[in-house]
Amino acid sequence: MQISDELVSRVTRELLKRFGSGGGESAALAPKPLLHLVGGRAGVSPALAARLEETFAIHEHTAWEDHVPPEASVLLSRLGIQALARVAWGDEGCTVEGRALLEAILLGRPAVVLKSGLVWRAYGAPKALAARYAEYEKNLESYGLKIVDEDGVIPALLGRETQAGTGGPPRDAAPCAAQKRGGRRVINEAAIKAACPEARGLGQTLAISPGDILTPLAKDYVLSMRINITGVTSQQEAL
Repeated sequence: MQISDELVSRVTRELLKRFGSGGGESAALAPKPLLHLVGGRAGVSPALAARLEETFAIHEHTAWEDHVPPEASVLLSRLGIQALARVAWGDEGCTVEGRALLEAILLGRPAVVLKSGLVWRAYGAPKALAARYAEYEKNLESYGLKIVDEDGVIPALLGRETQAGTGGPPRDAAPCAAQKRGGRRVINEAAIKAACPEARGLGQTLAISPGDILTPLAKDYVLSMRINITGVTSQQEAL
């Protein structure tokens, strides 16, 4: 049987794609990091799904009996209100995503939730209730959870979400200009609107210093636009 040059060329190309030009099988067979996807693929765009497939070995975490292995990272495409509240208080609640998230936190594993998958954000919650839910998010972030847009998912899972790996603010965090009072910055509504204009939509990120003071109108705008404030302490003041 005669083997054509075209067939040899096709086989060679496939081998190179599978094993690389170095000819070693070990690099091609090196295991991908394990990712537990919680909440299903419906909330993940096809583009992100393809990038995740290239980077991780994906296990869909769908049942209460599933457990997060010590070496796995966790991505939640959806986080319901019950899971948000219960895990913020240190309890897994009665949901699959709550149990997976708490396990990841307790194991010290990278845990990321898609901002678009936070169920409460899809509703026009009253300001007082929105403030409570936002506080729950801050609690979870203090435990190590990352809340990101799709572009930030893989960097956050791999621990590369900060600028140049220096521990600086997230790349999408806008600096905020403000007046100073007694050595501390006073951030009013106009300063917040300039840094995070309505035209850019909900869920923007704003970097401020822990000692900064937010005026009441500034806080109202932050809540109405669901702005993610970085650098805020639990004792953040308002005028």
